[in-house]
Amino acid sequence: PMYYNTANRNTFEIQWVPPQANPKMDYGVRLEGDGLPKPFTPELEHIFSKFVFYDEVEKQYYTEYIEPLVSHLRFPLAVCLHPNEDYYLYREITFRGWIMPPSNGVRKERKFYFDAGASDWEDGAGGPSLKYFYNMWKRHDILWDQIYAYEMTTTRKEFYDIIPQEYANLVNYQQCPVSSSPQDDTLQTPFLPLEIQRKTNEDDYVLLKLDIDSPRVEQGTIDYILEHNNNGGSFNIIDEIFY
Repeated sequence: PMYYNTANRNTFEIQWVPPQANPKMDYGVRLEGDGLPKPFTPELEHIFSKFVFYDEVEKQYYTEYIEPLVSHLRFPLAVCLHPNEDYYLYREITFRGWIMPPSNGVRKERKFYFDAGASDWEDGAGGPSLKYFYNMWKRHDILWDQIYAYEMTTTRKEFYDIIPQEYANLVNYQQCPVSSSPQDDTLQTPFLPLEIQRKTNEDDYVLLKLDIDSPRVEQGTIDYILEHNNNGGSFNIIDEIFY
């Protein structure tokens, strides 16, 4: 359990007691041999909110689970103190058990994954996103037709030396900065919304992961997507954003 003293407004106080192993408890996060969460199953439905849709063509219902947006709902020890580390050195913000791929697969024929801030296949500041999204979505029977990865620091040679050969033709890597506005868009410095429009259409399933540690570029990208997606806007291509 975790205790937080809300009465004392002047001092940050937290007490943390490591949980004892209890085989009778189901904490909802179950890992397989490769360290990835097991597929979501009906007995865990109480953990997540959900949308229930009715397919008028197939005459059947299907469910889409909603991942929480707040860190402490994703993992109860997010941004908490570890008893053996200084506070600023220990933050459980890289936990990914809250991420929910489409539970009933993807009904669109082509699937595209865009990763801005990709590092490389095996590494990344918060863990290797390319490897994670490939394996996790594959576990839910979603296979990418193309993956587009963008990163400033990793050279093409370094990137393709690390990636397993079986995925080399699947991933299109570009060492470059990405732009913060459509006015700065070029093939050498792509603005991601326009880059996605060039390579996909509304009939495709598109996932965008945006984490490049540049608030200006990230905010410009998100603002454009929101502005042109809402109120009958022209940009309605991206199905999921991880930002």
